[in-house]
Amino acid sequence: MSNNITNDIKRKAALVKNYRKAVFPGMAGKKAMRFINDNFRNQSWEGVPWKKRKGGKRNKGRALLIDRGILRRGNNFKTGDGTTTTYNYVKYAKAHNNGFNGTVAIKAHNRRLFGKFKVSSVATKKTSTKRLQKGTTTVKAHSRWMRMPRRQFMPTAERPSPTLNSSIEKEVKLQMLKILKS
Repeated sequence: MSNNITNDIKRKAALVKNYRKAVFPGMAGKKAMRFINDNFRNQSWEGVPWKKRKGGKRNKGRALLIDRGILRRGNNFKTGDGTTTTYNYVKYAKAHNNGFNGTVAIKAHNRRLFGKFKVSSVATKKTSTKRLQKGTTTVKAHSRWMRMPRRQFMPTAERPSPTLNSSIEKEVKLQMLKILKS
């Protein structure tokens, strides 16, 4: 009788160890990725909306932090022995996630100049106005003061997410109960 109980305890301990090393990291990483994508979709952090961007014709009605989706697609996770680490390989992700207030160095570069020109078509005999490049100018290297508000989309050690943590805890408790009842 005691031998069966000992074997059952050893089997359950092995299942818990396997869960901790192999199953838990993947589950936590997938939940974190879903949480981060939901933040982009909802344009908020923990239910608090991100600060709106300043106006302009190009930005009207556009989603925050999404131009071509590089920042959103840059989120990923890696698993270790019982651990999960989320990261974003995009170099400006940290500035958006934590906010930034400081000077930025701008390198010398060429700026294209455009003008409107009347162009006539021989085939249709109509004249239309086209926007064409009329030259370039060189911009000297300089620095600029930049204020970028924090639009947190990913939890950090300094600002973790209670929502994500409770979701992971709930899943772990559920899986532990399944292991102990088996």
